[in-house]
Amino acid sequence: MTYKTLWRLRLKRLGIAALSLLGVIVVFLLVERVRGSLAFNRRIAELKQRGERLTVADFEPVQAKAIEDAAAALLELSNRLASASSLWKITPPAGRFAQPGKQVLVTRLGSWSSEKKTNSWPDLELHLAEDKTLPEEIHAALQHPGWNDGCEYHNGFIDFKIGPLVTWKSLSQRLALAALVALRGNDMETAVTRIEDAGPEREPELRRQ
Repeated sequence: MTYKTLWRLRLKRLGIAALSLLGVIVVFLLVERVRGSLAFNRRIAELKQRGERLTVADFEPVQAKAIEDAAAALLELSNRLASASSLWKITPPAGRFAQPGKQVLVTRLGSWSSEKKTNSWPDLELHLAEDKTLPEEIHAALQHPGWNDGCEYHNGFIDFKIGPLVTWKSLSQRLALAALVALRGNDMETAVTRIEDAGPEREPELRRQ
């Protein structure tokens, strides 16, 4: 056997071994794909039997009429926040830490400083009184059964629109300030209502399709 023939034989054996290894890998991947698909379908069936909601449509808010749309009502109310922009300049330091592990108890403060100016609860209450019916109107708006903030739930992340989050945050901050004032005045019922209205758990209560 010549040297050239020997190398051809070795290359042929190497090629057969490589193809065999590739075949094993392909068979393994196919088996794992089938096993994974079966396990996935079995899991989905179990979740459906337990009553779990698994589609986008199960969680999509109902497209309500304008008169029943909580989001539209809140957007309209948010227009009234522009005239109260100075309110945030006198906000008490809620959520700040006095020292590691201890937050500032703002309801016990008589006054606080912001932008080289001393503010107090009477100052805050005076500003809130400029539109004192707003919290109640927000509460009423949240009772509407529908929610349509313009978010398209079926586009995935290709054309995902998250809606006017800044608006919802501003309304929540306004309610949080009203809750602090109510706590300061020992009006626990009003404080709880304001906190519930400001919280993120409000939206899931709205009626779904």
